[in-house]
Amino acid sequence: MLILIVFFDLFYQLTVIVSMAYFYRTGRPLFFTASYCLFWTFIDYTVYLIVIDLIVWMTIERHILIFHKTWHSTFQKRLLVHYIPMIVLIVYPILFYLYVFIIDSCNKLPDYTKSRCGYSACATRNSIVFVWDNVVNYMMSTLIFLIFGSALFLKIFYYKRRAQQQIRWRHCRKLIIEFVPIFIIYFIISVPLLILNTAYASGVPMSVAADYYSFCMYFSYYGIFLTPIVTTYWLTMEFNQRSLFFQRLRAIIVVRTRRIVPMK
Repeated sequence: MLILIVFFDLFYQLTVIVSMAYFYRTGRPLFFTASYCLFWTFIDYTVYLIVIDLIVWMTIERHILIFHKTWHSTFQKRLLVHYIPMIVLIVYPILFYLYVFIIDSCNKLPDYTKSRCGYSACATRNSIVFVWDNVVNYMMSTLIFLIFGSALFLKIFYYKRRAQQQIRWRHCRKLIIEFVPIFIIYFIISVPLLILNTAYASGVPMSVAADYYSFCMYFSYYGIFLTPIVTTYWLTMEFNQRSLFFQRLRAIIVVRTRRIVPMK
């Protein structure tokens, strides 16, 4: 899961962040074509939501891996609680924003003086889609992340003090430590946005704290920047462990092959 999150983070940086950096530096997009602007907007919305959803599910899955380890004991169980949710959380944003920006025929002319050429307006022209995108895709995801993340630490603290014999803490320490910096980063980023979006959804005028909201939206990109950095150590360890596993597997295959080869 962590490798997948970092992959989408890096892909987002190499596509969306490059396009945005060029636009804010020069005041114009990389290419003056509607297809490029639509691609830029689609990738921006889609990949960002994929990263958010994968982080939310990683938070939920930490509960499973620490407190319900038997749920991963067989391939069928792993397929149900790991692979299928992961595939759904990747496919859903792609299909959703394909409908918003492509299938629903956003006929807006590109404005090359605006970020994403103004195509972000396509996500707001349908009130039902706009509400679903804000409430379900972002506000509910953020709320689930905060609830399950906070509950995870409270539950760990409780079991550490009250039921220490029930959990193998050495096995779980890596899962907890690698999750802590990600939780801190997205907690700092998501709480102000959740409060402001809830206020706006409750009828507060968008003009209230508009500058602060714009700053929070800009600051949210730091989650994309920082996640690969704070997870480098654990990804390196996992890569080394897998490399060692394949080296041992190769050695076993070579030994068995030599035993099978008949003597001349």
